[in-house]
Amino acid sequence: MCNTCLKQQTDQLKEARTFLKGIPRFTIKERTFAQEAEAFLKQHLLDRVFINNAINLSYLSHCVSRQVGCVIALDGRTLVTGVNGTSQGDVNCDELFPAKGFDPVAHRKWSDDNEIHAELNAINFAAKHGISLDGATLYCSLQPCMQCSKNLPAVGIKRIVFDTFYDRVDNFSDQVEYLARKGVIIEKLLSDEEFAQKISEISNAFSYGASNA
Repeated sequence: MCNTCLKQQTDQLKEARTFLKGIPRFTIKERTFAQEAEAFLKQHLLDRVFINNAINLSYLSHCVSRQVGCVIALDGRTLVTGVNGTSQGDVNCDELFPAKGFDPVAHRKWSDDNEIHAELNAINFAAKHGISLDGATLYCSLQPCMQCSKNLPAVGIKRIVFDTFYDRVDNFSDQVEYLARKGVIIEKLLSDEEFAQKISEISNAFSYGASNA
């Protein structure tokens, strides 16, 4: 998302706050709904900021096939970051394969043998430096694979937000159910269109409540 679009969403949040504070006749039920709506808006904007950071980090990856960035945060603060690539000191992907026209089969085998996913790079760094990830949220530019999904609950990750679906994950519903059993929520970040639709639903709900007050 561009900075202008992010500013527009931030302005929407400010308008929502002003709207909520300006209606003292809300019943307790309506006030609770209003607070939930504001919490949703704040959480989405926070998620968008960290997803944007993950996307920007992905450009540091040396993989010629797919560049992935990851941010792990707690209480709105970044704990660790990671990108997909080889271990420190090893040969990078782009030193062996051309940016275009590379053999996808050969690359995939080499990548499986040598590259580490962004999520694992992040949690490995945290383990090495004694950084607790208990209760944290992981933001990734790409949907985590099932191998990463098996490791994330073990280090205390409680929520996963990603930007783009990964074609090597066969069934998202199965992944959601698997992580739910581990006490972890996984969700795709709302697109601009989906966010606008949600804002419209909230606005309509407020309008309905006001007309029936």
